[in-house]
Amino acid sequence: MKRLLTITALLLPALAFAQRVDTTAVDPDRYEPQLGYFQKAHRDDSDPRFMITDNEKRFSLGIGGMVHLNTFYDFDGAMDGYSFSPGTIAIPVDKTDHFGYTATGSNVYVKARATKGRHTVTAYLQLQGAEIDGTDYILLSKAYVSVDRFTIGKTYSFFMDLEAGPMTVDLQGPNTQIAMVHNLIGYTFPMGRWTAAAALEAPHTIGDSFQEYNVSSDYNSFPDLAVHLKYRGDRGHVQAGLLLRQVSYWTSKSGFSTASDGITKYASGYGFSLSGNFSPSDKLTLSAQGIYGKGVSYYIQDLAGLGLSLGMENGFDSQGYPTLAPLPAAGGYASASYKWSKTLRSSVVFGLCHLDNKGLLTADRFKNSDYIAANLFYYFSPTCFLGVEYLNGRKWIYSDGGADMGYANRLNACVCYRF
Repeated sequence: MKRLLTITALLLPALAFAQRVDTTAVDPDRYEPQLGYFQKAHRDDSDPRFMITDNEKRFSLGIGGMVHLNTFYDFDGAMDGYSFSPGTIAIPVDKTDHFGYTATGSNVYVKARATKGRHTVTAYLQLQGAEIDGTDYILLSKAYVSVDRFTIGKTYSFFMDLEAGPMTVDLQGPNTQIAMVHNLIGYTFPMGRWTAAAALEAPHTIGDSFQEYNVSSDYNSFPDLAVHLKYRGDRGHVQAGLLLRQVSYWTSKSGFSTASDGITKYASGYGFSLSGNFSPSDKLTLSAQGIYGKGVSYYIQDLAGLGLSLGMENGFDSQGYPTLAPLPAAGGYASASYKWSKTLRSSVVFGLCHLDNKGLLTADRFKNSDYIAANLFYYFSPTCFLGVEYLNGRKWIYSDGGADMGYANRLNACVCYRF
């Protein structure tokens, strides 16, 4: 009975709102929902609804945003937070029911564009709400300038593929989604149906610290190189990505608190990705993504905050300094989205993530996780919709004994309005 009342509480605000909305003008082909990083319409190449232009139409200034209200209820395994990240599932399982609201994901942005001859300059600035340790913040989520094919600033990593992302009510999306916003300098080169792009990126890497071995994470001394090649067909696209990086760490022979002989060392990493989507009909869209690499855990949703790019080899170099090794990681997801009508859509998603840290010393013994989502979206209008979703996640760890698997279940509901 308690669960039934909670589920009803999830839906009542949205149902009350639905009674006052005219849906006769809905044209879903004009709008694809995006709640996190994962759906098409939230890409920055689309202009906001409100635009101001000069008399010669060489300069435009627009303001837009999104109000996103999300309600969640955890049962038979709870998550600690509003994002559903199987990598953070508690072991042993947290059996406490968990209910909450959040406006995280709401944002406002300004976009300016100026043209002169053949050249176009675009500036973009976005502020987004965030909740950290129970406190609400307004953060600078993106800020960049693009000059023709060059992009400089804070924006989506060139290693990720926005268009291959599935529709989810969950703010995070699939556990193996590549989804990062970095400071970068990038160049995009279109060639008809083909597009090549490359960027030097400066991610904020979270690394393990092994104080008992005089090792701690350090700022990266070199930018990551992210490259992708995309082919766009009549019914979909395919993208191949390459990532090369050097992950830095600090170490000392004499003691963790002694800097006299401390040095910064590097571990090389790399990653490959393959992603795309395909629409065999006007109603059905299939999408998928796979990734494999070493030292690339920061780019994978489920591993990004766990500090698992490097592991301790329990070995030393010729000078006696401890050495770290990049951890192999692999994963992928597949999804199917279906348009039941002009106002009703749904999708199912399955994701699997694996980290090979057996035999290496790490701060987290993560081994595998999986992610299942099934949802339904109802469009009140091209800019406003309701979403409901069921989520299931499981996590396995390397264990010498005791519990080695945890799980969680969640019901999500949201109302989203874009302007």
